Amino acid sequence: MEVGEGGTGIKIRAGDRFVIPAGFLKVSLDPTVGTKLFRPGLRFLLKGLFYAGQPKDAQALSGLIEHYRNAADTTLKASPLLQGLDIDSEADSKEVWDRVSKDKDGREWFAALMGTFAGILEEALKEGDLEKAAWAAYHAATAHSMVTVLEPVFEQTLWRGYLANQVVYETAVAAAKTPAEAEALRLLQPRFESLDEATLHTRVNDGRPIGLRLGVSQIPEATLKALAQFHLASFARRREQQEHDANERSERKELRVKWAGWGVAAATLLLAALKAIGIL
Repeated sequence: MEVGEGGTGIKIRAGDRFVIPAGFLKVSLDPTVGTKLFRPGLRFLLKGLFYAGQPKDAQALSGLIEHYRNAADTTLKASPLLQGLDIDSEADSKEVWDRVSKDKDGREWFAALMGTFAGILEEALKEGDLEKAAWAAYHAATAHSMVTVLEPVFEQTLWRGYLANQVVYETAVAAAKTPAEAEALRLLQPRFESLDEATLHTRVNDGRPIGLRLGVSQIPEATLKALAQFHLASFARRREQQEHDANERSERKELRVKWAGWGVAAATLLLAALKAIGIL
C-alpha cells in the first residue's frame, strides 16, 4: 500500500485493484469497534437493522419468514438465560419456554414470539387465511423490532441518549443558586416553548444575551443557554418523530392496499373455481 500525496490517503495507480479486506469496515453503535457515526450514518445503520430481510415483493415473503426464524434462533442460542439447553431439542423445549416466559419484557421472550409468529404466518399463507396472516405478520415484525432494540449495545446507547437529554435539562435547574431561581426556570418553560425553532436557534447562537431578550436578569446566562439548547433539541426530536409517524402511516396504507388487492384476487380465483366445477 502506497500513501497518497501529502502523506494522506492511499495512492492507487492505473491498473491497481483496490481491495478492502472482509470485516475491515465496521458500522456499529458499539464505540469499542472504533466507528464514529454521524446522523446520516446512524440512520443508515438503523435502517439496516430494522429492514433486514425485507422482501422485495409478495412472492419473496418466504425469505422474510426464514429471516425471522434464523434471527430468533440466533438470539436464543446466544442467550446466557438458556445456557445448557438445546432450543432445537424437543426434550428441552418445555424448559426453554418456561425460562423465556418468566420475563415477558426480556429480549429472549420477544425472540421466541418472533419465531412463533413467523411459523403462524407461514401456515396462514398456506391455508389462504389472509386475516390470520396479517395478524401474525404484525406480531412477528413487532417482535423483531423489540429484539433489535433490546440488543444490549443498542439498548445501552438508547438509555445513555435519554440520560444525556435529561442531564441537559437538569443541569440548567441544578445551576440555579436559590429556590427562587429554580422556580423562575420552571416558569420560563412556557416562554421557551412559545418560541419557534428559527427564533430559538438564533438566540442560542448569535452571541447576544438570551436573558435580555426574555426580560430575565436574575438567572445566569449560561443557565438560560443550557435550557434554550434543551428546547432547541426538542424541535429536532419532534421533527424526527413526525417523519417516523408519517412513514409508518404511509407503510400501513400501502400494506392495506396490498392486502385489499390480494383479497380481491383471491375472491376472483375462488369464483372462477366455483364456476368451473358448476357450483355457480
